[in-house]
Amino acid sequence: MTNSININSPFGNLKFIGDLLCRHYPTTSVYCNDENIPVIVEWIDENENGDDEFIIYQSTKETLKDFISGKISHLDLINKASGQFFSFNNGLSNATFNETNLKRIGKRNLPSNFSFFIRKESLDIDTIELVLEIQDIQEEDENYFEQLKNHSREINTGLYRIHINNGSNVGHGTADTKILGQMLINFEELYFEVAKDIFRGAERVNEITTIEDEQNFILSSHTEVVIQEAASFSIYLKSKGNLRYRIHDAPAETIIEDIKDENVEENFENFQFVSDEIFSNVNSIIKNSSDVKSLDRIKKSYSPGVFAKVKNLAETIFTHKLVVDMDYYNPISHFASRRSLLPSNAHGIFVSVENTSFKNIENFNFRGKFTSITTNTGHFIIQSVEDESTFSGYFSDLLYDNISSLNFITEYNVVIEQIQIDYIGKSRTSYRNTMVSCIPIS
Repeated sequence: MTNSININSPFGNLKFIGDLLCRHYPTTSVYCNDENIPVIVEWIDENENGDDEFIIYQSTKETLKDFISGKISHLDLINKASGQFFSFNNGLSNATFNETNLKRIGKRNLPSNFSFFIRKESLDIDTIELVLEIQDIQEEDENYFEQLKNHSREINTGLYRIHINNGSNVGHGTADTKILGQMLINFEELYFEVAKDIFRGAERVNEITTIEDEQNFILSSHTEVVIQEAASFSIYLKSKGNLRYRIHDAPAETIIEDIKDENVEENFENFQFVSDEIFSNVNSIIKNSSDVKSLDRIKKSYSPGVFAKVKNLAETIFTHKLVVDMDYYNPISHFASRRSLLPSNAHGIFVSVENTSFKNIENFNFRGKFTSITTNTGHFIIQSVEDESTFSGYFSDLLYDNISSLNFITEYNVVIEQIQIDYIGKSRTSYRNTMVSCIPIS
């Protein structure tokens, strides 16, 4: 229900609907005027007098829905305002409105270009959607999937359809060459790494020993474009190889028709074709990389190279604000896999991969002498008297309390705990050394 108190504004009489974004306090609130058009109030900053500064602007239901669904960022929501911006201080009641613009507000006070809506951070999202008749639903167009199935049957092979149905420089049947090129290269590199995992294992320990296996890998690990069509812009890919795992009766067509869950690939335990498994794994990785918790569950199942490539693909999607459908269908095995990616999902994948790592702990025991001790930070450098290897790091809290008793002459039996951190989306390893035991040798 809207607040019954009317507020006069440059956009007419306003009624409060709810707070769209709220961290420590509401920062983005939604109102509506007499025509039920959304009007948004944004907290900008606190001025030198301690007054809260706000801007107010008129939006549209369509733009607000795009923000809530994750198609556009918070900054896009502001940039797509209908008409002028007005500034005011403190509350809306009895406010004095001054016409302003985004240049005057300044970038420092605006959200980043990649700040997307997070539903759990919204106090009143359900009320806002109800009052403004906005529903956060991704509508699946079954006609597009039927089209994919028809093309697959015509060619009699599995096809993967990349459908860019929204985004910068994407129109009906047209797509910016650079953006499309990045998408296809990113996808091909991800496909290759997933194929490599299947043939050689996530640890890449399985060797390809025969010429036949090498040829199968070369063909199965690459795709080729077979169809392009306007819808907004669609590319159909197929595997260059058609390697089959085993021969058995294909499941009936009704298996897919009866499954309404978008994660249809999870209903299959056995794959007839290598390409079925590769395309399925690609979509499964995309699905499970959108948050750190899900990524932690699968990070040991795939090689670091896979996550580096899925991060690149995600970066292209959210940077260009693309909405991408990624569907697969094989008319022989009747295997299907469906996935949709919004810019907000892609940004979540990028952040999750950036912040997920493997940790390995190893203890080193040796006899050594200190060459450096920094008392104010607890940093040390010690050299082994046995093989002259050098370790640097920090004392544990317990040892730091006795740091004044250490010297550069005495030999010590030390134990250093080394934590090795490998970031899955980067070719970077870091080490943290902590001295946990230090006993002088008399």
